[in-house]
Amino acid sequence: MKIESGYQDYQKKELPQAKYFSDRVDPTTVKHAETKSVNYDLSETTKNLQKTGKTLQESPINTEKIAALKAAIKDGSYKVDATALAKKMLATDE
Repeated sequence: MKIESGYQDYQKKELPQAKYFSDRVDPTTVKHAETKSVNYDLSETTKNLQKTGKTLQESPINTEKIAALKAAIKDGSYKVDATALAKKMLATDE
């Protein structure tokens, strides 16, 4: 198969190069995706976490008690009652 004349003319011709994608695309021909709504149900755990988060945001913080605990921990006078702690941990497990 022989390529006829005209091919050389095509090779010599420089094609314009688009610098940006927006230069190459005609915005009137682009189809945009439709916005669709999605229905979803949250698990009970997620709902409980949201409620807990709201409760924590709304509850007042006792800054005096926190400062006293920090000071006691820092100076070494804060003592943990291991028996009481273990009982509370077991009570929350039930």
